[in-house]
Amino acid sequence: TLIAGSDSGLSVFPQGGCLEEVCSYVELLGLSPGQALLSMTRDAAAVVGFDDAGVLEVGKRADMVVAQGNVLGDIRKLTRDGAVEVVIQGGECVFGSLN
Repeated sequence: TLIAGSDSGLSVFPQGGCLEEVCSYVELLGLSPGQALLSMTRDAAAVVGFDDAGVLEVGKRADMVVAQGNVLGDIRKLTRDGAVEVVIQGGECVFGSLN
């Protein structure tokens, strides 16, 4: 299992470099954008034992990012300035607006 998003501060992906890490999985390792995104959400939650996180399902923690465009067609869209429109954390909108 390949897990992304640790933000461990290693030399290749310094602290805060999670999106670059995920993009490299697509560009260098050949994962699809969907597979790369699952590596930092569903798969990462499963590895650390968070059964109530990592997927959008009823009864799970409602953390979500809404981005402009189709990131499954171009994973790099997530790294562009202004790409993130809304962030929902714990069921509450903490960035942007849902209106």
